[in-house]
Amino acid sequence: MHAFQRPLILATLMLAFATVTAQAAVIEKVATANLQLGDDISEGLDQTTVFLDRFDPALGTLQAVTLRLDSSLSAGATFFFASGSSFTYTPRNYVVAEFSALADPPTLTVDTVLPQQNFTGVIWEPTASDDSFSELQPPPSELADYVGNTPFQALLTIEDRGSYVAANPLSFINHKYVISDVTLTASYQYQPVAGVPLPGAVWLFAGGLLGLLRIGRRTASA
Repeated sequence: MHAFQRPLILATLMLAFATVTAQAAVIEKVATANLQLGDDISEGLDQTTVFLDRFDPALGTLQAVTLRLDSSLSAGATFFFASGSSFTYTPRNYVVAEFSALADPPTLTVDTVLPQQNFTGVIWEPTASDDSFSELQPPPSELADYVGNTPFQALLTIEDRGSYVAANPLSFINHKYVISDVTLTASYQYQPVAGVPLPGAVWLFAGGLLGLLRIGRRTASA
């Protein structure tokens, strides 16, 4: 093998590496909402519709989709009985995302039962917090639903599925609430348009090529 051929072979390998690097990419689309439900909270805040952008086909070929629902919960209640009672509170982080606009609509559900809390006395105001998530990957046969230039919608709903128990049936249990900061994410894994390396990879290739050519010239003249 001639000395000048070695840098050219190495340069070719570098270009191949740059091209492969450009072929694996992920882009995320995110929507957020605040859901609230409770005795002292206005009606209509327990449900909302959000929109997520579909994958832009101009970027390349969609290979996989991951849908993720995050729920950051805060909850609580007030238990009261004038002569005292035993109380039990079991909070639950429950949020649902429904994608009814898609051809084969998936459903994402966060459903986390938190540790039971107990108290004996006259008045008790327990609180709870939790961060949970749920995710799914639609099958390859449904990827076409996530490609296009128009967004798709998701209906987010919070429910109070906590357990509130008082030993004395005459006890008051009120001021119940569940509040969640919700994040819905669509992650698109795709292959960029063929033959278009990332700009950083192009500069890496060019710099490496110049360096290798100089080494080749020195070797040839030695």
